[in-house]
Amino acid sequence: MLLNGLQNREIGYRSNVVKSLFSYEKFKALKISDRSFDKTFSAAVNCVDIDNIESRYLLAGFSNGGIAIFDTHIPRSKRVIQPVAVIDSSTSGGHKVSVDCIQWYPHDTGLFMTLAADQILKVWDANEMQVADEFKFSSDVYSFDYSARSKKHSLIAVGSKDTSIYLCDLKSGSKSHILKGNKGPVYCVKWSPRNSNVLISGSNNGSLIAWDVRKTKSMLQTFSCETSTIDKMKVAHKGCINGVTFTADGLHLISFATDQNVRLWDLLSAEQIKVEYGRIDNTCRRTMQLSCTTDISGKKLLFVPSSVSVKVLDIFTGDSYNDLNGHFRTVNGCFINNSNKEMYSFSNDTNIVVWDYLNKVVIDESIYEDNWSDDGMAYWKNGD
Repeated sequence: MLLNGLQNREIGYRSNVVKSLFSYEKFKALKISDRSFDKTFSAAVNCVDIDNIESRYLLAGFSNGGIAIFDTHIPRSKRVIQPVAVIDSSTSGGHKVSVDCIQWYPHDTGLFMTLAADQILKVWDANEMQVADEFKFSSDVYSFDYSARSKKHSLIAVGSKDTSIYLCDLKSGSKSHILKGNKGPVYCVKWSPRNSNVLISGSNNGSLIAWDVRKTKSMLQTFSCETSTIDKMKVAHKGCINGVTFTADGLHLISFATDQNVRLWDLLSAEQIKVEYGRIDNTCRRTMQLSCTTDISGKKLLFVPSSVSVKVLDIFTGDSYNDLNGHFRTVNGCFINNSNKEMYSFSNDTNIVVWDYLNKVVIDESIYEDNWSDDGMAYWKNGD
């Protein structure tokens, strides 16, 4: 593959595509790194996020209510990545119970958000490490997402046990409206990276729904390939959907459920793309974080937590390249840091494990020019 990429570069093939082939091969061959994160808390690591600005600062939420920020751009000579800021249960405004979802504000690192088992979504001032605002709910809430693309709204989508999706307006500090139509608790929500008005939700009964938040009748389309054994509805999975992610171009959606299946969907047609990924262990009744590479070569990798390991899969062929074994308890998710060419997995064993490509290929960045664009499909790209 690399040899073909180099030959294509010699004859004038798009250099940014060649670069992404290098990236694809690197991520296929990830090994456990000699770098590690400090064990700041003796508690399960439930969720992580990397900032969008520099791809540098890693946020982590823990089962004891703790929150930590790590600088991943420390010199390679420093083997242990220490936290640069910590919030624990004794911090004013801190969560006293498990932090289940965490996210940086996409447009700068001055804010971040946390959602915990105390049914509160908190907005934090990252400079002062103090709560700037909060939203309280009357039932359990499982996950939230803020659109990284949106320029016209500042809505945080929150999935709840009462089957509703709450849209919280960060600017006004209030819940703007509620999306109803799910038949079970909503375990995961994700805004489209292509259209900031489109939201995806996955629920306990296996339903996978796309919503257009601009419309009075917000339900845009449903994804289905199964018949539920409980209520005979057409659903995407015969199990709780607890993981969803988009490909970077926003044209494909990946869902993961407790029926042990990963499924790939075409967002324009709402049809399943038949790819055989094999059975992947998933028995968790909590949100799981999946991650996929952002390569533009057409070849993309998916990282999926599977019991105590992480599976590395080709998104479009289903080929399994690697099982990353570095944990001894359930892995709750994984996150790719494209700037470092690293992947981080996190687990109930209290560890955040660093995976990288040990035999690094040195690439001269000056040979690459990005002169290619993707017009894509209008609806999913142009929603603002």
